[in-house]
Amino acid sequence: RWDSPPLASPLSFAGSPRVQLHIDTETTQWQLGVTLWDVDEFDAERYVTSTSYFTTSHSGGVVELSLDFEPNAYTFPAGHRLR
Repeated sequence: RWDSPPLASPLSFAGSPRVQLHIDTETTQWQLGVTLWDVDEFDAERYVTSTSYFTTSHSGGVVELSLDFEPNAYTFPAGHRLR
């Protein structure tokens, strides 16, 4: 799990955010799900968007993935974190 530091100012996006991942696995078949959350000062989460990836032909080792989330428009308020 990854959390950003609390935002100093609001952060807005419109479209499909992208996530860069480095995965190290020895299995040849796997599925990955990634969800972006808005987390407030009380650690309450609000769903923002998600994406997934599935492969049956991985030969093992490190994989670098660039995945696009589902499109959305959202503003993270100041003081909130991205998770």
